[in-house]
Amino acid sequence: MHSSDGVSQTTLKKAPHIVVIDDNEACLSGFRALLESFGVRVSTYASLTPSDLSAVANDRPCVAFIDYRMERGVSGEDCVVALQNRSPHTKCVVLTGDTSAETRAKMESAGCTVLHKPAPAKLIKHEVFSKLAYCPHRDPVTNECSCDAGRQPAPAAAGP
Repeated sequence: MHSSDGVSQTTLKKAPHIVVIDDNEACLSGFRALLESFGVRVSTYASLTPSDLSAVANDRPCVAFIDYRMERGVSGEDCVVALQNRSPHTKCVVLTGDTSAETRAKMESAGCTVLHKPAPAKLIKHEVFSKLAYCPHRDPVTNECSCDAGRQPAPAAAGP
């Protein structure tokens, strides 16, 4: 089975997994197109509840691009904390229009890279490949990744 761009679905299933969390649909769409051009699997989320965030962390992405200041759902900081607690190997890149030294220091002390919006495609590409170089589940020869192969099943939803 092949996707519309000719990349086999099997190949995509083994490709490194990147998550993008941003409440701006245009940003999500642009990020998806850019990241997919790098040959990675991409999951995007416009807003998350705390339980959604748990499911995202359970997917064990290699890299997460996270908007720092979102209008609805959980905050970018909440996303970083949840991913680091549940999926410690996930490298977080925080995207923000906030240029304050306090925000940068807080996110960098949490182990995140901070990029100011709008981040150029060349810089995003650099971040993707520099972060993937350290993914413990990626084969450096084939670029296949098993990050989500060992994930724990998501908890079943409670019935009525």
